[in-house]
Order: sequence, then structure tokens, then C-alpha cells
Amino acid sequence: MTAAVQIRELERIATFTALGLRFWDGDFARVVNDGMIATARVWGRPNDKPVIAVRTFSGALTFQGLPGLRTVENQGPDAPLPPPPTRRFLVEVADQKRRYASMAFGVELPLPYRGPYVGPTLPSPPPPGFMVVTGPERPRDPALARVTGEVALAATGAPAAWAMVSVTDPQANVWNGLADAGGRFSVVLPWPTLDEIDPEAPAPGAANPLLQRSWPVTIAIRASQTPLSPITSSGIPDYASVLAQPATNIWSAPPTDPSPPSPTPSLAADLRFGETLVLRSGPSSSRLFVGAAPPSSP
Repeated sequence: MTAAVQIRELERIATFTALGLRFWDGDFARVVNDGMIATARVWGRPNDKPVIAVRTFSGALTFQGLPGLRTVENQGPDAPLPPPPTRRFLVEVADQKRRYASMAFGVELPLPYRGPYVGPTLPSPPPPGFMVVTGPERPRDPALARVTGEVALAATGAPAAWAMVSVTDPQANVWNGLADAGGRFSVVLPWPTLDEIDPEAPAPGAANPLLQRSWPVTIAIRASQTPLSPITSSGIPDYASVLAQPATNIWSAPPTDPSPPSPTPSLAADLRFGETLVLRSGPSSSRLFVGAAPPSSP
């Protein structure tokens, strides 16, 4: 016969997490609780060993043992808010599943508020978590439409690195993608229902196959005309500077053509059912040009 074992609590230790991250996909209005990894190190110390975030049961990432914050962490979650920021950290975020673009940002710790860090700005109301954006390598999903391309600066022909590309559907929903250092991007959005494609179009049939139907979308781009300063060894700029990029004009034809049309703030395109929409500045170009015109020849 086995004797009952009695467990007596001798001590309870509670710690305070100086930095927690809950990731939020704003396009699809959902928490991203898998696949994300994050590291942090003291700002300006690239050779220090990074602290790797630990995943909680809820899917959030938390940091413990950040240099210089031991006193704050040992106060426990019920202590008053900590004193003003004492140290700046560089945080790098990546998605092991390649759905979302990699990001990097600086943050002053400890935070002046409770809860997870929601990003470099505090909109009202704040988002449910740190906003992530679709990256160019997002795996294909047959349930989602895809808009892709390669953005380049019209003035120089250089890639429009880290450009933000937005696609607006007929219902005014906006879907976003973040280009990489080479200007490559992807934006994903749900396929429309049949009535969203064109309510007045004939019903699908032999004369009007479903795969030949399309619906209009509008493209807008925010991009810097000068390179964004990297803050990581891999060349990723501060996420705050990425979000602050201004809207830029889009060229519907290559700017080097003899008489190209003037660039416009947005570009209209048709997304054909079942196909990937590849954006280009005209059929003769492999890239989508944005921004100021190239310098005039002498």
C-alpha cells in the first residue's frame, strides 16, 4: 500500500518580464502564436551573446535575464511600475515558417506600461500585439490569392528595399506586404466570392469559365528614396523607419521609355481567379518602378 505524499509550499517566487511580445497579423485579424523567434541584446553591443525569447503557453514570447534588468525582473508582477527606461535593446524577430518578414527594432526597457510591447508607436486604440507583415517568401496557400513583384526606384533602378506594398480589394479591405532588401514582395488576400468578382457578370459556364473571371484591385506603395539605415549585421533597418516611409508614385510604364505616362499615387490591376498577379511597369518590364523620375540626360 502506497502512502499518500503531502506537498507543502515553502516559497513562491514571482518574476517580472521586462519585455514580452505577442504577434498580431492585422490583415487577417489574428494572433500569431507559432513559428516566431526573437532575440535581444544591448544596443551597440553586436558581439554580445543575444538573449533568446522563451515561448509561453499562450504563444507569446518573453525575455528573462536581460543585462542590467535583474532588479526589475526580481520585483515580481505585482510591484509598482518600474522607474524610467534604463537601457536600450536591439530586438530581432524572424518567422521560422517564412510567412512574415523579418524585423528589427530598438526598445527602451523597462516599458512604461504593463503588458506586451505593441510596437514603436502607440496608436489609439493600440493593436492586440506587435504587428507582423507578410514577407516575400510566404509559402503558397491555394486558399489565398497572391500579388507579387519586384519594386525598383525609377531614379536609379536600385531595388526599393523594405518598401511597403498595399493591395485594396473592391470591399475596401487593405492587405499588406513588406519587400526585402532586393525589393521582392508578396501580398496575400482571400479569394473573392462569385458575387464579389462581378455581380453583373454572366454566371460561370462554358462561355464564361470561372478561371477566366477577375476582379479589380488597387495598389499603393510606401518607399524611401534613400536607403534606410541598417541596425543589424544582416542589413535590416529599424522597423519604425520602415513604417514611417512616405507614399510614393507608381509608374505604369518604364521611366526610360521615350514618353512614359506620368506616375500616379496608385495603380489599378485585375486579379484573375486562380492566378498570381505579378505587378510590372508595363509588359516590357520585369519590375515595378516607383518614385521620382530619373535625371534628365544632358
